[in-house]
Amino acid sequence: MLTGLVASLDDSGQSAVEAGKSWGRHLIKRAAPSERVAAEDATDRLTTMLDAIGFKQETRVTSKGIEIRLHHCPFREVAEKHAHIVCGLHLGLMQGALGELRAPLEATSLEPFVTPQLCLAHLRTTKAT
Repeated sequence: MLTGLVASLDDSGQSAVEAGKSWGRHLIKRAAPSERVAAEDATDRLTTMLDAIGFKQETRVTSKGIEIRLHHCPFREVAEKHAHIVCGLHLGLMQGALGELRAPLEATSLEPFVTPQLCLAHLRTTKAT
């Protein structure tokens, strides 16, 4: 019901991403204020967070960056009907988590249902902040 309500709002996809960012900043294992989080550590913290939510995933390094293969979406049934909301939330979660870590990575996109059981998240290296 909630995703149906959100889907009816103007700019619902971007609103979902922004809500996800807020939760990602909250859910990630934070770094100490003076700590610089390397890309590998940030990826480990991100995948730990995704595991805690219920995703089953694997990480691969590609020529374009890092690919997180999400084999199990705990919200699949809802995502099948409202992908722009649910997948927007999940992309925002990753963006918010990496932003909170001030990691030299950003989540650039999430491809839903590449196969019926697989979504792909793409991360790329950035300058450390």
